[in-house]
Amino acid sequence: MSSEEQGLAHPRPQPQEEAQLSRKLRVSAQAKTRRLVLLGCTAVLLSLATTSCTSTLWTEFHASGSNQGALGVHTSPAERYRWAVNVGPAFYSSPAVAPDGTVYIGTGNGELVGVQSGNIRIRDKLTGQLSSPALGPDGRLYVAMIADLGGSQYSGALFSLTPLATTTSMNWWKAFPDNGYTTASPKIWGSPQELNIFLPVHSSRGQELFIFDRQGNIVHREGLCQELIGGESFSWEDFGKVVVGILTAGLSAIGWGPEFQVKGLDATLTGPRHPSVAISEGHGTTEPGKPIIIVAPNGCPLQAFEWSAGEGKLNRLWTHQDSADTYSSPVALAGEFIIGEGKHLKSYELKTGKELWDYDVGTEVLATPAVFFGLPTVYMVAGKHVDRVEDGKRVARYDLPEETLASPALSWDYVYISAPSSLYTLTFDLVLKARDGRSLSGPPPIKGGLSSPAVGSDGQIYAATTDGWLVEFPR
Repeated sequence: MSSEEQGLAHPRPQPQEEAQLSRKLRVSAQAKTRRLVLLGCTAVLLSLATTSCTSTLWTEFHASGSNQGALGVHTSPAERYRWAVNVGPAFYSSPAVAPDGTVYIGTGNGELVGVQSGNIRIRDKLTGQLSSPALGPDGRLYVAMIADLGGSQYSGALFSLTPLATTTSMNWWKAFPDNGYTTASPKIWGSPQELNIFLPVHSSRGQELFIFDRQGNIVHREGLCQELIGGESFSWEDFGKVVVGILTAGLSAIGWGPEFQVKGLDATLTGPRHPSVAISEGHGTTEPGKPIIIVAPNGCPLQAFEWSAGEGKLNRLWTHQDSADTYSSPVALAGEFIIGEGKHLKSYELKTGKELWDYDVGTEVLATPAVFFGLPTVYMVAGKHVDRVEDGKRVARYDLPEETLASPALSWDYVYISAPSSLYTLTFDLVLKARDGRSLSGPPPIKGGLSSPAVGSDGQIYAATTDGWLVEFPR
């Protein structure tokens, strides 16, 4: 097995870690949850569940192809960061962490930046506004871009790059046909030799799912819908108002333009955030080599497919015609998935699309939930609320002083939330543990709220700010 494959394998909790946590076990939900994480993670590993337990590297948006937003490492409260590097405005791009510790992020001015130990190792100029990078098991970086052509016309492309010592080597780039564009992040499935990249794309044909191979060929193109659904609609203009509030701390110095653009700062933010797909494979619900792909295109019905890579076929499993607008990406679990739809957080059966539970949040769910290593404990952000949900019922809530669009990140110890004024560290009970403060030198506390935090394999916490800083909090 290659080093890349080993790095992406699922962790088996060590006996000494479980014993240590057992000694700390108390009646609080914090201790109970931590105990369940270790035991639940071990159980699903023994049952060969491949997407129910978290990976050991945070290589894509929200950690991995399943979008669980969790990493099985111990962390500390994010109080004072170790280093801060000015990389440029990240907007929707979130950090991805390579096996060598390099942290990659895309910027709103088209730069792909790699930072290692607080130093910029790579800064390559591409074009447009970049998505969250995805690091494949082949060691390559995959990143999407959107560019404004003027006159309500947009273009997009997918890039494949190989990281070198101080730059990257371009393997290929592929423009999306029919004026296609997306702000979603690439999701990767497969082996180093044969992998596929999945991206939902808006084009002149409507909304589509594009599947690429490692060589940049479009191996499948699936129509998702041509006409937007009605119902409980949260428009792009509504989404833009939230973005402007986050970027301007509630002021109106910059505005949401007629072509869904926010102009100001050091770059122009183009487009609302499009949901990424979720990929599920294993745990007895899918055949080997045939993952289930859950797609939640904004304005189109929620739908799921089975991908047969060997045959190059995509089999539609089900479609929900009554779906509400979605800005949240789906999260795949063992036999089910969770997603924010309109003002609801819902759970569905993976293979049939049958609704399992529905939690009425009361506020638009615009961020992707995080799931506790395949267990039925969900952490979600909606407006100013951070909720802990179990089996469709809220069991805890923390109220932020401002709205955020960033998705939560989980470790074995804490919940991390990026908001416009701070990075928050919460316990599993959603009790405030820390808000980041000033470092000994450098910029003020985190100005987040768009880019989601990431967790490093040694317990570091990475966060990108709206004003251009990438920071690391040590374990």
